[in-house]
Amino acid sequence: MPRPHRRCLPNTTYHVYSRCIEWKTLLTEDSAKDMMIFTLRRTQRKYRFELIFYQIMDSHFHLVVRTLHGGATISRIMQYFKARYAESFNRAAKRIGPFWNERFKDTIVEEHYRSRDEVLGMLWYLAYNPVRHKKEKDPRGYRYGAVNCYLDDKFRTLVEITHHAAFTGLGRSMGERIRKFQEFEGIYFNYYDGVRARKACKNRRWVRIQYSRE
Repeated sequence: MPRPHRRCLPNTTYHVYSRCIEWKTLLTEDSAKDMMIFTLRRTQRKYRFELIFYQIMDSHFHLVVRTLHGGATISRIMQYFKARYAESFNRAAKRIGPFWNERFKDTIVEEHYRSRDEVLGMLWYLAYNPVRHKKEKDPRGYRYGAVNCYLDDKFRTLVEITHHAAFTGLGRSMGERIRKFQEFEGIYFNYYDGVRARKACKNRRWVRIQYSRE
């Protein structure tokens, strides 16, 4: 069966993610995550694009990338990034073989998220990955995510972060944007609690069905 055709569009924001081979936690060590940030910076020097957000976990990563008119396509950007990282990691770890589990997955943000609120909620969802995986109690304390670039105008990271238009549209000053962005953290919690509640209800219903069949 042929692989689905990837839509490579200019001036388009993509949420992309990819997992390590067999979903292994090859990115557990800080040195592996530091290497990924260095590879992101290397990719920024190679191609023109905007990096909106990043979140690096033990077994996978998330990026929010905006392609530019006249710049590289999302496929070219990600192929370079993933290939250079796999080469660097394998060389450092003295291993051979594939590093990535599959082609990167992507979602076009402008199509999938219909409002400003949904986009900002998506950023908080990505930021809370280490909390959901019990790596941190607060995403602000996690070194390998970009949320602090949206919460502290003095925060600096090795890669260049371009704030999403949904964030810059929150106010005229950085202080106003940060304050309003923090309000969406509560909206994210309400949404996430709602999702967990719906899943719990489905699970309870499944248990009742199974019990009634015994």
